[in-house]
Amino acid sequence: MVRTRRLLSIIICCIALLWGLEYIIGSKYRTDVTVQHSTARVHTIENTGSKTNTITDREHDTKVKEKIALNRKTKNVVQSNALINVTKLISGKGKNSKRSTQNIIIATNYTTKHLKSNIDAVKPVFRSKMILDDIPLEMGFQPDLEVEFPTAESDTPRIPHNVHQIWIRVSDSSSTSDMAVPDMFVKYMETFPKFNPDWTFYFWTYNTSRKLLQDRHPDLLHFFDNTTETVVRADLMRYVVLYEFGGLYADLDTTCLRPLDIVTKKYTCILVLAPFENAAMMLNGPYQICNGEIFCRARHPFLRYVLNTIANKADAGKGAFVIGPSFFTGQYRLYNNISKEDAYRIDIFADTGTPYFYKGERPVTDEDGIYIANTRYFLDQPHPTLRGGIKKRCSNQTNESSVRKRMCAVVEKRGFDRGPGNFTFLTHAYSFSFSATAQKQNRTYIPLKNVISKYTYYDSQTGSIKTVMR
Repeated sequence: MVRTRRLLSIIICCIALLWGLEYIIGSKYRTDVTVQHSTARVHTIENTGSKTNTITDREHDTKVKEKIALNRKTKNVVQSNALINVTKLISGKGKNSKRSTQNIIIATNYTTKHLKSNIDAVKPVFRSKMILDDIPLEMGFQPDLEVEFPTAESDTPRIPHNVHQIWIRVSDSSSTSDMAVPDMFVKYMETFPKFNPDWTFYFWTYNTSRKLLQDRHPDLLHFFDNTTETVVRADLMRYVVLYEFGGLYADLDTTCLRPLDIVTKKYTCILVLAPFENAAMMLNGPYQICNGEIFCRARHPFLRYVLNTIANKADAGKGAFVIGPSFFTGQYRLYNNISKEDAYRIDIFADTGTPYFYKGERPVTDEDGIYIANTRYFLDQPHPTLRGGIKKRCSNQTNESSVRKRMCAVVEKRGFDRGPGNFTFLTHAYSFSFSATAQKQNRTYIPLKNVISKYTYYDSQTGSIKTVMR
């Protein structure tokens, strides 16, 4: 009887010891619980052939199966599971042989209900050199999520509560006031004070814009005066007014759907991506940053960098897009030291909900950092003119690029028409008011005071800030 008890005690101790070792070793490869299934551990990772692994999530009491796949182009070994949207990279050469688990990186597609949206970025122990082709097409370009925008508990916003909107019309002999907008934009503009009554609304015209440049940025006057395109002047001024005053710049055809206060608390600059379908179709590239909506604090060095680049241009160039979205995207890459070689690199760990593409090493919550938001928050609907082209390309993908095949997988999964979600802040109407066709249309102008009951402007005579109340 005594021997039996001793034997049982030894067995129990051994089991406890083995369980403890297994738990300690397994925890080495976990990431933060608030980002992913922290207790999920791979029990059998043996080869890169057809081996099926089991991931056990103790916290959420789930078990899933997944298969290993090899990206023949990069030789990265990727494991993915659609049920919990988990992707793993096993670094190194893709041989069909037993591998060490110390190079395993687990990343999630952030669709789990347990995800918290207000956490700081989590950096893994091992930084991968994964590229977009390393993850399944069905994962698209960003996490597929419906959670609240990342914010912080603070009474002081990091981005001031200003809305800037611009309508530049060169002064002519008409009796129309400079402080007036085409009637087609009224319904959009009215949404901003509706949801943000305590914000300050700035309106910028040709005269007020030129006066601001004359007073504070005389090195940019030559660019403003020499361009033949009204939209180029508007592009320049959105960068200038945000640098000077901070806040949100929004195109006139932008609709606000809910209060913006929480957007301003965690980050000092937030850039809005164009829908990935736009970039894939127009550029055959993985992403493009939109300049139709920009959140940024005043004096942010990124905006200073952009303005310096424009000031150093020999002339204003030709065309409507010389300092538009493609230029803006390039400036972002240069500011964050993202090389051409990193254009298709991804960093799934960068931050909760942010798109996959690599964004450099600068912390997004840094005073001089930049956060790239998921398109669900600000601009998710593909350009309507792309509908036919996408349908045609996706009907026969044999000769399409990998980025367009990924686009097709996203459209198949999400559809082309996307209504706003519960957490969407802004939508865009794609009016293209600067196009040649739009410029020829007869416009009916509405005095600004009839649209916005209280607005602020930069006096074109004195250079002082004035407020008008209805």
